[in-house]
Amino acid sequence: MQDTVLALDSVSFWRVTIVFALLGLAWLFTRIGLGSTTSKLRRILLLGLRVVSFIVVGVLILEPVLQRRQLTPLKSRLAILVDGSESMGIKEGKSSRAEQLVEFLEKRRMQVEELANNFSLETYSFSSKLVSATLDQLGKSTSGKKTDIVTALSSLLVPEKSSESDLSAIVMFSDGVDTEWLKEVDFDRSLPKTVTKMLSSLEVPVNTFFVGQKADFIDLAVLDVAFDDFAFSIFH
Repeated sequence: MQDTVLALDSVSFWRVTIVFALLGLAWLFTRIGLGSTTSKLRRILLLGLRVVSFIVVGVLILEPVLQRRQLTPLKSRLAILVDGSESMGIKEGKSSRAEQLVEFLEKRRMQVEELANNFSLETYSFSSKLVSATLDQLGKSTSGKKTDIVTALSSLLVPEKSSESDLSAIVMFSDGVDTEWLKEVDFDRSLPKTVTKMLSSLEVPVNTFFVGQKADFIDLAVLDVAFDDFAFSIFH
């Protein structure tokens, strides 16, 4: 896209001073010239000539130039983050959470690709850290041993992830099972100050999509078994 603007090549203090001095002199001589004549036509003619003369002299002093500019729009960044931790591989019905997410993205692939017309689209997978991934790779890996949502979000602000364009929004897909910063957070209370400070530093909206069933997931594990050796020896 191109446009043309009228600009002053280089305006120094002395040039502006001269223009204002000439403006004052033009006003003074105009008053003197118009006061010495009674003809209305002649007064209009003198006034017009003075105005034209001032404009010509001002243009010569200020040296305005026509600039033709080539404008290249810079798209804002839109980051899509997908949880790649082991909890996304948990089966819910016939398919895992990750498989449900892949199906969701495939059904809306056209809408996602259309976002690239207005944004610089960035796609990532995250678990303990943020990793670049293609749109086709999102949700395909669930090997992450940890889920660190806070670190994933803050990683978008580091210099190597940033560019000349601004980050406009974040879209995150996760089951919400955080094992790091947020694992001890009681969401009925306020977030820790460190987490609140990091989220505030993003200065962009974070849109979250929950993956999985609405019911709470209970993670049970048998850590130890206590039994009486004597009781087992009787039946043996």
